[in-house]
Amino acid sequence: ITLAGNWTGQAASATVFIPRQGEVIFNGAGNQTVTFDDLATNPFYNVTINKAGGSVQTTSNHPYVIQNNLVITSGTFDPWGRVIYIGGDLNNTGGSIVTSGTLNFNKSSGATASIRTNNATLNNVVINSTSNAVYTLQDNMTVINNFTLTQGTFDGNGKTVTLGDGATDAVTIDGIYKVGAGGRLALGNGTSLTVNAGGTIEVVGTSGNLAAVTRNASGGNYNFQVNGNIAARYCMFEYMSAGGIYLTATATIDNVNNFSYATFTNGANNGVLLRVENSQSFTAPNYITDASFPVVPGGSSFNVRKISSSSGTLEFWNATGLFAGESFDDDPNNLIIWTGPVTLTWNGSQGTDWYNPNNWTPSAGPPIVPTGNENVIIAAAVNQPV
Repeated sequence: ITLAGNWTGQAASATVFIPRQGEVIFNGAGNQTVTFDDLATNPFYNVTINKAGGSVQTTSNHPYVIQNNLVITSGTFDPWGRVIYIGGDLNNTGGSIVTSGTLNFNKSSGATASIRTNNATLNNVVINSTSNAVYTLQDNMTVINNFTLTQGTFDGNGKTVTLGDGATDAVTIDGIYKVGAGGRLALGNGTSLTVNAGGTIEVVGTSGNLAAVTRNASGGNYNFQVNGNIAARYCMFEYMSAGGIYLTATATIDNVNNFSYATFTNGANNGVLLRVENSQSFTAPNYITDASFPVVPGGSSFNVRKISSSSGTLEFWNATGLFAGESFDDDPNNLIIWTGPVTLTWNGSQGTDWYNPNNWTPSAGPPIVPTGNENVIIAAAVNQPV
């Protein structure tokens, strides 16, 4: 069905529209409305918006159901503050979506689906696939209010996903969220991300293409709490709130993707970068290797905290950065240990005095003078040691 005017279903006659596997194409030159009342039954199967101008507005005061795909090739789709259920793909290749309402992706059969927004800014997004479909993102996505992953998998596919706009928004994960190599999960100031029990977040990149959790243009810091599962490797976490990347007593860290090759940086003043309160142990040979803590946040800050749990040893092997090491952890039960070689590189910034610790750049921890237990590199510098 190709329609240049409005779509109206009247309650008085209890209208029923049976979409079967058909397609309704809206191609009017101006605004078009889709209206039906409470007694009307009006699901769509495929909807395509292909308009030279104007928008398609869902003006009835109840949810709209698209059983399969919503395709926007040109023109504007305006949810009008309503809940729009999409049972298949969102494929916006050349149009726009008004920042309003909620897009609820509720695929009930099939294993895969895709989301393409064409840089639209979405209002609220829910993913609740009873068939546990994998939704693969095809381009960058922005959601300014709440993002709820109830069931299914959201694969960020290495794209930038911006969630929250600095107005205390919520990201709730009960399904599986994958950032992807090269991907960025950019959270708003005051946004709270919670991985519930049974939910999973995967921040797994590659050696040359990190996955990142960071802040977005709203600035500030975000909250990040895991009560479920987390996998992290070749990744970066930055601009977290004072509570840090917080793994509660019920959290589970993936046995392989265990924060090895992770960078924690740009934390909050007087805060912590990583807090782990579960009872898992990661020790040789399955230690946490090559984590980096390059920046000292300031104040009474800590790199890693473990204060409530009385079990579970975390061994950080070959950690690097000015904020790495025992001197900066918060560990009353001595469950965080730092092992591996320390390398001191001569910088000569304070002159030629071998015994001035500020003439040395450590691979981890604060500046120190060589004691014989460290690897020492005499690099080219204006001042050479005496």
